[in-house]
Amino acid sequence: MGSIILILKDLGMSTEAIEVAKRGLALSKKAKNNDFILLNEGLIAGTKK
Repeated sequence: MGSIILILKDLGMSTEAIEVAKRGLALSKKAKNNDFILLNEGLIAGTKK
């Protein structure tokens, strides 16, 4: 999912990129996958800049 977020951001689709990252974050939390939680939180923070 990370690469899709970066592609959307590069295409100027930041709102969509953040939505995808938030969905990934929710799924990561549900699966209790800390690596992907951190990845998605970082992607969200980086996309909001």
